[in-house]
Amino acid sequence: VVSYHSRIVLDHPPPPWPPSSCVIPTRNVLTIHLNMTSHVHKLYHRLAQPTYDAPYLILLLVAEAILTTLIVLRVPYTEIDWEAYMQEVTTYQEGERDYVNIRGGTGPLVYPAGFLYLYSWFKSLAISGGARDGNGANNS
Repeated sequence: VVSYHSRIVLDHPPPPWPPSSCVIPTRNVLTIHLNMTSHVHKLYHRLAQPTYDAPYLILLLVAEAILTTLIVLRVPYTEIDWEAYMQEVTTYQEGERDYVNIRGGTGPLVYPAGFLYLYSWFKSLAISGGARDGNGANNS
């Protein structure tokens, strides 16, 4: 191949296209794919009815409960920002009401006030369960 000012001159003709080693799907493969797509589409529209909402919801909740239970049983320690949440709750309980000043170990508070109310309750449960500082550490 020799190039002259953005023009390509070939020493030999290009290979045939498509190459003989290339496998091109036949019409039958394409027909099968379209038929499967059509069946999936029909199944989706058949199941996407309001009558199936409650069973889907129940199935989703059961699957989530099973998955959460397996994670809690299998993973030895699962702290998901608990310490940072408790730092934010403690700052709130100490009287701070300005969101700019409520921070935890992972940064500023980004959740609404309902979060503080709920996690204040969680903290009281943790303390009544034996963790004096509310951070999950049993200091008794």
